[in-house]
Amino acid sequence: MVEGPLVRIRKIDFKGNKSFSGWRLKEEIKSGYYIWIFRPGTFDPEQVVRTWRALRQFYEKNGFFDVRIGRKLIFSPDMTEMQINFEIEEGVRYKIESVAFKATRQCPSPICARTSSWSKASL
Repeated sequence: MVEGPLVRIRKIDFKGNKSFSGWRLKEEIKSGYYIWIFRPGTFDPEQVVRTWRALRQFYEKNGFFDVRIGRKLIFSPDMTEMQINFEIEEGVRYKIESVAFKATRQCPSPICARTSSWSKASL
């Protein structure tokens, strides 16, 4: 097996993100771009997939269940450097307004005690 040349990630960019800044999204990802001495920024296709999944999870955790995230890899002419663009369509943000429980029988006390202390803010 012959490996190709080392490819460094020079930039990671986000397009279409309206609810979260690029800086906030970079906190959620594992892929890092090249910074001399501090970070090698080596391209790993599997890491890009994991990063894509992490971004999707982040958006879903924040109520964007219809989010669509694409990725575009742009290589330099000599194939030694690249830029990764994540193209985001956030969609609608869903929020839970209220949750109600109805029981037809008596509720066991440990369960009732736990759920009776819930508030809108804790959901």
